This record gives sequence, C-alpha cells and structure tokens, in this order.
Amino acid sequence: MSSRLESANHYPNDEIDLFDLMESIWEHKWTVAIITALAVVAGAVYAFSGTPVYKATAQIQQPLAHTAAPLKALYGLNDLTSSQLTNMYFRTLNSNEYKRYFIDNLSDTVNDYLPTDTSSNHLITRLNSMIELQIPDTEKTSAIESGSITLAASPAATADAMLTEYVNTANQYLVDVLRKNFNKLRQEEQARIHREITALETAEVQKRQSRIKRLEEQHALEIIKLQDQLKAQKELYDARLRDRIINLQEALTIAKALNFDEPVSLSQLNNQVRGQVVISADIRSLSDPLYLRGTRLLQAELTELKNRPADHYPDSQVRELEAMLAAQSNNREAEILAARSNDGDFSEEIIDLKSQLIELESQQFPDSLTLNFISGNVVTDQTPTTPSKSLILSLSAILGVMAGIFVALIMGAIRKRRAACNAS
Repeated sequence: MSSRLESANHYPNDEIDLFDLMESIWEHKWTVAIITALAVVAGAVYAFSGTPVYKATAQIQQPLAHTAAPLKALYGLNDLTSSQLTNMYFRTLNSNEYKRYFIDNLSDTVNDYLPTDTSSNHLITRLNSMIELQIPDTEKTSAIESGSITLAASPAATADAMLTEYVNTANQYLVDVLRKNFNKLRQEEQARIHREITALETAEVQKRQSRIKRLEEQHALEIIKLQDQLKAQKELYDARLRDRIINLQEALTIAKALNFDEPVSLSQLNNQVRGQVVISADIRSLSDPLYLRGTRLLQAELTELKNRPADHYPDSQVRELEAMLAAQSNNREAEILAARSNDGDFSEEIIDLKSQLIELESQQFPDSLTLNFISGNVVTDQTPTTPSKSLILSLSAILGVMAGIFVALIMGAIRKRRAACNAS
C-alpha cells in the first residue's frame, strides 16, 4: 500500500509543466538572447562575406532557315530539319564530351574561374553544377523549338562571358560535328560507288571477253562455211570441166570419123548424102552438135582445157566466194573489242556512277557556316541568387532562438536536479 502511494507521489514530478518550462526559459532569457545574437552575427558574417553568385540565361531557338540552307546541298545532311538541328544542339550542350572539349579550350576569362589543378572529370562535375538546361517536354511537343540554358557564376560579368562562350563554342562544336559527319558519309558513299564501279567494270570486261569469244566463234564458223561453199563450187566447176573435156573428145572422134576438119553447119549438110548417112531436115530445130565445129577447133579447145592450170577457176561464183573469204581474213569487231582499254566508257550505269562521284567531289562543307541557336543576347541577373542575405539572417535568428531555448531548458533541468539532490 505504501509503495503505491510512493509511486503515485512520483507521477506529478515526471509530468511536463509548461509553466515550469516557460519559467526556466525566462530565467535564462539572456542566455537565449546571447545565443540568438551570436547566431545572427555568424549568419550576417556569412551572408555579407560570401561570394555572390549570379545567373546568366540564354534563350535557345531553332536556327533561321537561311542559315541552315547550305546544308541542303550536302550529301547526308540534306534531310536535316531545323528541329533536328536544335535537338542536336541541346544534346551538344548537355553532353560530357562537349563539356570536356569546352574545358580543354577555355579562354582566359573562363580559365581563371575554373580551377586548373584538378582532373577533367572534376571540372565536368563542377560545370554540371553551374549549368541548368531547360529542354521542352518532347511528350507534349513533336518538335523541340525552344528552350533555355542558365549558368551560375561570380561575378556577373564572368557568368555572362562564360555562358556566352559556352553557347558559342557549342555552336562551332556542332558545326564541326556536322562537318565530320558529312566528310565521313561522303567518304563512305564514295567508297561504295568505287566498289560498285569496280564490280561493274569487272562484269563489263567479262561481258566483252564473252562477246569477243562469240565473235571469234562466229567468224570461224563463217570462214568454214565460205571455205565449204568455195570447195563445193570448185568441185562443181571441175566436174563441169571434166564433162566438157569428155564431150569435146567425143565430138572430136565423130568429127574425125566424118572428116570435118572445118566447122560445118546443119544447113550445109541438109539433103546431102555422106556415104550412106542422110541428115534429114527434122533436126533443124536442134542446136548444132559439137562435132560440126570440125576437128581443128575441137582439138584446139580440148588442148586448151587440158592445159588449164589446176588452181584456175574462171567462174564468177568462185571469184565471189574467194572475195568473201578474203574479207573474212580479219575479225575487225573482235579486234576493236580486244583493243578497248576502258569498258566503263561504254556502260551507262558506270557513267552515271562516275557522275555521282564528280557530284560528291564538288560538294564542300561551307567554311563560314553559322547556325545561330541563341535568341538575342545572354541576359545576366544583376541580383545575386546566392547567398540570400535576408533568408540567411532569418534562418540564423530562428536557429539561434531554438539553440538558446534548448540551452535554457538544459540549464533549468540541471538546476532542478541539483535542487532535488540538495533537498534529499
């Protein structure tokens, strides 16, 4: 029973008494005031001695159509739109590769602001903390038309100069990237066309060689045909000559038997009797037989025919075939094709590809291309964004009061514990 009373008597001592707390704070009000004053002084020292940071802002827009017009005449870049170029510019501004390039090519103004005794990665991290890029939401717009970039630095002139250099260098960097892309694409296209021309020229050579073989075969066949025709015509002539000689020999025998030394006609022999032979008039309609020419003419012709050279053929068809065979001694078309040195000059496809090469060679990236993505000039706010003096002083006062109250409460608690120990 007594233990319950003792525990009940301790409960009121463990409860928080707001009036007691307020009394403790009031008793140490000067402590609270001193701590608050110290905090405000510390905040004021920081606010007024800290380096002010200013923000420079540049508005980004699509380049004007006439500035990007020279790209329309370049292979691989002729399909680029202003929106795509702007998107590429945003990616350039935000890429670590460009930032490393920017750091490696700093001007004196920017170089004095960034530390030089640190690594490139640390400088990129520092630059990332200074730059804020506002890009439109691509989910809400189909084309990136505008945006902004902000750079925080100190003093204001440095922020202005640094952002101006950053966006202008990015412009030139993008132009250099476009130049490299164009040269690379053009070289790849030229290499592809050269490979295609080489393949086509090889095919043309093969076609020409096949054509030459066909012409040579046709030429050889034509010669064989003409030789066969000439041989057949000569054999026919020889056969006719032999027949003629036989006919003359037979006629000569008859003429000798009839004692026809001189030519005699049928009209002279009509109704004349030679021995027992009578030549009747019913054969007048027939041509005169050879034996009527007489032995002298028959013997002369027979002798001449027998003495004719074996290779002599007084025949128009033989002469014509020999002339045709002589004309076939040279295969002019095959010779011309064999002497051809450049098959590409006779291929429309190769000529077209060579024209494309000439067109690519004539394309040159403009030396003075400027794609202006910045709308107006860089604008620098002359009011520093950090440190905010009013905010720092307000926070210092609040934190000072809180710290002072906490110290006052601690001091009151210590006083009570000592008083309780003394009472016991």
